[in-house]
Amino acid sequence: MKFGNMYVRQHKGIAMGMAPAPSIANLFVAIYEEAHITTFPSTSLHFLRRFIDDGFGVWLRDPDPQQDETNWKTFQSIVNNMGLQWEFSNRSSDVTFMDLNIHLSEGGRLHTSLYAKPMALHLYIPPTSCHAPGIATGLVFGHFYRLYQLCSHQDDIEQEMYLFFKRLLDRGYSLSQLVPLFIAAETQAKQRVAAKHAQQTNPQSDPSRSQQTYPTTQTFFHLQYHPLNPPANEIQQLWRNHILSPPGGPPLNRLTNRDGFPISIDKLTVAFSRAPNLGNLLSCQKLHVNIEDYTDIPLPHRHDGNTVEEEEGMIR
Repeated sequence: MKFGNMYVRQHKGIAMGMAPAPSIANLFVAIYEEAHITTFPSTSLHFLRRFIDDGFGVWLRDPDPQQDETNWKTFQSIVNNMGLQWEFSNRSSDVTFMDLNIHLSEGGRLHTSLYAKPMALHLYIPPTSCHAPGIATGLVFGHFYRLYQLCSHQDDIEQEMYLFFKRLLDRGYSLSQLVPLFIAAETQAKQRVAAKHAQQTNPQSDPSRSQQTYPTTQTFFHLQYHPLNPPANEIQQLWRNHILSPPGGPPLNRLTNRDGFPISIDKLTVAFSRAPNLGNLLSCQKLHVNIEDYTDIPLPHRHDGNTVEEEEGMIR
């Protein structure tokens, strides 16, 4: 790697920013956790979960304050024996874990609300961007479902709705576009949460068990989005009229291919991809570097003409 006017070659470990580095670090920590941390008595470490470098745990205090402090220090020493020295803050009934504020009430119940970093810019895709119209619908509906899934109190949901609405207005969306989306998204989110709650309360009431006997096989039609192209509903209509059920011909799902197998396709999904942006057009994706241009030391060559360092993917 290059640092200032120096070129440094790493002989051990994985460089930060390399593709396998997070997976290797995650695997190392997971092995250590399984061997040393998760075996800690559950009478103290009641619950522990980790997502890459964010962890969340529940600690049960010992009735004896002195013994509880001893257990806590023992746990800290086990974690620090991993090789890194961690700084431990005081245990608290309020904690931030990823995008959640989690509060433990006196009754032993957990209450959650959304968390965002103070410097978060909330750079949602603006309406002037060359994206399919469904992007805005998916953005609003997805955020509403997230609110009703992660917020425990209605006051927090309404506050997040207001902030979300204001941020979208700041990004250039109009009231006439947002109001119908917000009303429809709130209605659907409430229905989905109510249906999920009913299914958890009475599993036999799950409507998905009796709705469909035979699975639907779908095919995808990928194309780059352009505002002048036909919308997805027109493509779907053409598919139904001329391919799925053509006039005077058999339906598609009753035909067989050249090998005699049935064509069980009865659904088309139109999948748009965005057009290339300036970053795609101007940024370098791959750098072709001649390693010998960066060193005066002759490198041993293999029989195929590549140097050993080129073969191993190392750059001085």
